[in-house]
Amino acid sequence: MILILMGVSGSGKSTIGHMLAEKLQWTFEDGDDYHPPSNKTKMSSGVPLDDTDRHQWLLNLNSIIQRWQRSNQHGIIVCSALKLKYRQVLLSGRSAKYFDTDVSSSSNFKQRHSQDVRTDSTSEMESTHTEVDQLQVGKQEDHLPHQSLSTQTASVQDVATTLHRQQEEHHYIAKDDDCCGLTGCKPPLVLFVHLKSTMELISSRLSERKGHFFNPGLLQSQFDTLEELGADEDGLVVDVSNSLDSVVSQIRDHVLTSLSEPI
Repeated sequence: MILILMGVSGSGKSTIGHMLAEKLQWTFEDGDDYHPPSNKTKMSSGVPLDDTDRHQWLLNLNSIIQRWQRSNQHGIIVCSALKLKYRQVLLSGRSAKYFDTDVSSSSNFKQRHSQDVRTDSTSEMESTHTEVDQLQVGKQEDHLPHQSLSTQTASVQDVATTLHRQQEEHHYIAKDDDCCGLTGCKPPLVLFVHLKSTMELISSRLSERKGHFFNPGLLQSQFDTLEELGADEDGLVVDVSNSLDSVVSQIRDHVLTSLSEPI
């Protein structure tokens, strides 16, 4: 199973993610580590990110999720995932419908995504993996041992083949018959966990936060942008106004129950 902890900034995604990874002994990645520097600069200046800013970031995170799926690995990743289309990119990568119109021909898009404008899916995935690897090298080495992400990648041909065989059921990206080298084995289910609370509580938490590049003034913008999980999405909504231990236990219990159910 792969958990994507989602919600507005200040909802406790990173803290809860670290605690949950400790409890479950799962791999952990904080999505903020994969924001391009330009995105961090905009956010620290109080400028909201637009969809073009977010696109490569979401593709970077999709690349991590695909690696976990190919290795049949449990993991936890933190990402705000405020809109449905953001969540679709996390699940399906470049095959997800993202832009309402064709903005790829604009000069602004080309300038910000010069390395992403490719003519085939193999080159696209190779570019995304390269960017993720570069971002991993630049991460601070303050994570726990179990939180490291394997740097092994499948060959470019394998990635291209996998992309064309995406399955809708449970958002699996794998071969139909023997996806992880073991007959009958399926890659982990991707489950969104929405850490939900009131704007008053989140605002209070953000005002006490230090050493984080998010500007509390953007909170209203995030609540305005938030599209809550739909009935057709695999997800869990958790009230984070409760204690951290209570929230972590609730998610952990849900995960263990789900894993114990027969496929």
